[in-house]
Amino acid sequence: MTSVALIRGINVGRAKRVAMADLRRLVEALSDFEVALRIDPRQALAYKGRGTVRWMQNDYKGALADYSESLRHDDRDFECLSNRGLAHAALGRPDLALPDFERAVGLSPRVAALRVNRANILISLRRLDEALADLDLAVELDPRLYQGWATRGVLLGTLGRKAEGIASIRRALDVAPPEQRPILEQALRELSGRR
Repeated sequence: MTSVALIRGINVGRAKRVAMADLRRLVEALSDFEVALRIDPRQALAYKGRGTVRWMQNDYKGALADYSESLRHDDRDFECLSNRGLAHAALGRPDLALPDFERAVGLSPRVAALRVNRANILISLRRLDEALADLDLAVELDPRLYQGWATRGVLLGTLGRKAEGIASIRRALDVAPPEQRPILEQALRELSGRR
């Protein structure tokens, strides 16, 4: 299992939890955002909200357009910058995602999830030392962020630091929700050399 596969598995699990909680309301929410934008097309939050609905519908181009429009009205929204970075990444453009994560982290340097997201982009760009630095800080800022521990563990394994990687994945298992345990256990087996 590569770090990309692990990261995708974790992100899919997180997205499914969010989507399942609001699945029935997606169409209603999309309609509400569109009505709000017809009333006042300068509402940054409405564009961001519609972008999130589109993201949940796997419409990454639509989400990217909405996040970009939201940022045109409020360019200091670190969450929207992160969301747009994720949309760029989902469209296979980590090079375009990185500047958004750089700005988001600059605006909110103590938000651990932003650092994990930026680390994922840095990994895809093969800037592994920078990614590890972000992950180290992410787990220091939020020791309960299992995504940080898991991604850090796989990256350490990739860098040949197997024992540290195993310890990090074990830490992820300690704090992860139950639905994430199977993929983390698989990563631990692979890093340990057991299939």
